[in-house]
Amino acid sequence: MAERIERDGLSVRDVERIESEQVGGEDGESPDILPGPGKQQRTPSDQLASLEQDFRHALGLKVEIKASPRGRGKIVIHFQNHDEFDRLRKQITGALGGANQQRAA
Repeated sequence: MAERIERDGLSVRDVERIESEQVGGEDGESPDILPGPGKQQRTPSDQLASLEQDFRHALGLKVEIKASPRGRGKIVIHFQNHDEFDRLRKQITGALGGANQQRAA
């Protein structure tokens, strides 16, 4: 993997995405990754894939981002049971609650 990172000039986000796809076994094929910043401009789908990976890492759950050409979209967060849902709810509302408390002060 280190050789591939050096050879292709992969960014940290690219490596995270590769690792996630290999661990998740989503399609079983080797992912097509663009080189990091300064090498080639990333496409919107690459940006969404990177953002999905960021959310997956932060939440610890599978996340899908779907966007239309008009810029509208949705974020889908997959959970397996009530415990995961409760943890997710606390994680999101706790973060929002802290931000709302700071604004009120």
